[in-house]
Amino acid sequence: MNKIFLIIQREYLTRVRKKSFLVTTLLLPLLYLGMIFGTGYIAKESASTLEIAVVDGSGYFTPAGLKSISDKNTIFTLVDISKDSIATNFESKGFNAYTIIPEFQWQNGDTITINSNKSKGDMTNAMIQSKLNVLWSTIKQEKLGLDSFKKQALISSQLHVDITNTNDPKANSKAASGIANVLAFLIYFIILLYGSQVMMSVMEEKTNRIAEVIVSSVKPFQLMLGKIIGVGLVALTQFMLWIGLILLIYNVFAGSAASGMSGQMIEGMQKTFAGINVAYILVFFVLYFIGGFFFYASIYAAIGSAVNEDIRDAQQLSFPVTMLIIFSFFITIQSANDPSSNLAFWGSMIPFSSPLVMMARIPYGIPGTVPWWQVILSLVILYASIILIAWVSARIYRTGILMYGKKVTLKEMLKWISRK
Repeated sequence: MNKIFLIIQREYLTRVRKKSFLVTTLLLPLLYLGMIFGTGYIAKESASTLEIAVVDGSGYFTPAGLKSISDKNTIFTLVDISKDSIATNFESKGFNAYTIIPEFQWQNGDTITINSNKSKGDMTNAMIQSKLNVLWSTIKQEKLGLDSFKKQALISSQLHVDITNTNDPKANSKAASGIANVLAFLIYFIILLYGSQVMMSVMEEKTNRIAEVIVSSVKPFQLMLGKIIGVGLVALTQFMLWIGLILLIYNVFAGSAASGMSGQMIEGMQKTFAGINVAYILVFFVLYFIGGFFFYASIYAAIGSAVNEDIRDAQQLSFPVTMLIIFSFFITIQSANDPSSNLAFWGSMIPFSSPLVMMARIPYGIPGTVPWWQVILSLVILYASIILIAWVSARIYRTGILMYGKKVTLKEMLKWISRK
C-alpha cells in the first residue's frame, strides 16, 4: 500500500507543479468570463445594420409604425418608389435590402419577401419576421377598433406552460436541465482529457525505459493503479480550483457592476436551487466521476502499455474508446431532455455511458424522476464493471509495459488477458 501511495504522490506532484497546470487552471476561468461577457459585447458591436426599403402595396404600414420596430441592427424605411424600379434603385438610395408588401387583406396576411444584396442567416430572418409580426398585430388591433385597455389586455394575456412533477412539486425543471448539462459535460471533458493523459504517461515511461526500473520494485498492477489515482486527483484538484476561481471572479464582477447586484444574484440563485437537492448532486457527482474516470482510465492505461513510441498506434487503439465517450455524450443530451425515457434508463445502466447519463438525470430529482433502485443498480453495475475492466487492463499492462519494438495487435492483447 505504501508503494501505491508513493506512485500516487509522484504522479500528482509531478503534474500540479508544471507550469502548464497553473496556466490552464488560471486560463479557463478567464476564458469562461470572456465567453460570457465578451461574446455578447462583440456580437452586439460587430453586427451589421440592415437598412430595408419598404414599398407598401397594402396601405397598412406607416412611417411611424415601421420606425417603432426599427433598431440599431434593422432599420425599416417606407419609400415612395414604384414596384418596378425599387429592385434597381434601392442600393443607390443607401439601402442594402428592400421588400414589396403585397396587396393582402388585413384579416389574413401574406408572405413578405426581403431582397438583400447579401445572404443572411436564419436568425436574421427570424428576427425580421418577429418585428413585422409585432407591427402587424398592432395594425390588426387598430382595424378591430380596440381601445388601449383592450390592446394591453390582448398583449398581456399570454399562456405560460409549466410541467409540474406531481411526485416532487418543488422540482425546478429549468434549473435541473442546466445543472444536468453542465455536470454531464464536466465528466465528459475530464474523462476525455485526463483519460488520454494516463495513456500518454504510460507511453512516455515505457519509451524512456523508466517503467523497467519501477516494476522491479512494484507490481505492474500497483503501478497502473497508482498512476490512475494520481492523475484522477489532479483532475479533481483542477476542477475544484476552476469552480472556486469562477465563483470568485464572478462575484467580483457582480459586486463592482452595481450596488445590490450581489444580493440579487444570491437571491436568484437561492430561488433557482430551491427545488434542487444539492447534497445529493454533489455526492453522486463524486461517485460517478470516480467510477467513470476509473473505467476509462484503466482502458487508456492498457492501451498505453501495449503501444510503443508511435503515436499513430495509440490513436488507432484509443479511437473506439474515444468514440464510446462521444457516443455517450450524445445519449446524455437526449436523456437530459427526457430523463424518464427508455434511452435514459438503459444509458444509466450501461457502464460506458452511465456516469454521464445519470448525472444528466439525477438533478431532476430522486426518487421523483429517478427511482432509488435505478441509482443503486447503476452504481453497482458501474463499480462491478470497473473491477472487471481493471483486472483485464492489468493483465494487458503487465505484459505490454515490458514489450518493445513490436506492433501489438488486438488478437495478441486478447492472448495476454488469458495468459496465467
